[in-house]
Parts: sequence; structure tokens; C-alpha cells
Amino acid sequence: MRPRSEKPRVRLGAGLTVISPDGKLLLVRQEYDGRRTWGMIGGAMEAGESIEECAVREAHEETGLYVRLLRLTEVTQFWRGDHFESVGFVFLATPEPWPQTVRLPAYDGATRFLDYRWLSKEETAALPDSEREQHELLYSRWPLEVEETVVRTLRVAADERS
Repeated sequence: MRPRSEKPRVRLGAGLTVISPDGKLLLVRQEYDGRRTWGMIGGAMEAGESIEECAVREAHEETGLYVRLLRLTEVTQFWRGDHFESVGFVFLATPEPWPQTVRLPAYDGATRFLDYRWLSKEETAALPDSEREQHELLYSRWPLEVEETVVRTLRVAADERS
């Protein structure tokens, strides 16, 4: 009898780049694992929900916003060494209805929420490199300019913390 092959167990999650009707990008300053960054919102998929439902729920939990998803802009495979850990889906979204007030929770799990900004393309490009390094795709192409879904792989060393 042949041994059964082990099936991978991976986490799924969804993130969002939220663009206001006047073309500004919502960035949220977060602290996680001792690092503070400006970035997008998102989190892990829960049992019984679709990836789209996950994105909409995460937007509301982390910003208080109700959003409409416009399109999928990115799929990322996350690897730690030679171990495949998770897949993340990033959607372009817009607040609906508009206007709405952003309401950040103090914490969501291990993430502490510090601040938020609505920034133009030019203001986003002017952020210091140290603030942008973890979300290079977000800053290398303006979300409204992403026409085709980008698929990428992110690898970290097996002993590196996420």
C-alpha cells in the first residue's frame, strides 16, 4: 500500500486597497510584531465565508467602512523557507455609500491601529521608503492603474518572523 500524500494546509486571506470617489487611497498605520507601517487593510478568511465576503468584512472590522469590491488586483503566495503558508487576495474597493467616517478599532488580534490617511497618488509616492518597503506593489503601481490581476510569490527565510 502506498503512503497517502500529505495535502497542504494553507491559510486564506483578503486585503483591500480602498479608493474614495475623489480618487484618494486609504492608508492605515498599523503596528504588528513591533513594526509600524502604512498599508492596506485585510485579514484571514473565516469558516463559511467566500474570499469576497472576507474582504468586505475585514474592511468593516478594521475601518468601519462599508465597501463595494471593484476587481481583484493581486494574488500572493506566501512561503516560509520551503513551506507554503498562505494565499492572499487583494481587491480594489470603494466606500459605498459615500461619504462615510473611518472608525479604526484600537486592536484587531495582534494588530494595533494607530492612524489613517486619505492620500492622493502624489502624496502616496512621497511617503518615505521605510514606510513603503512591505507593500511595494501598492506603491509601485497606483491601484486604479492595475488592469490585470498580478500574481506573485513572497518568500521569507524559514527562521524570519512575519
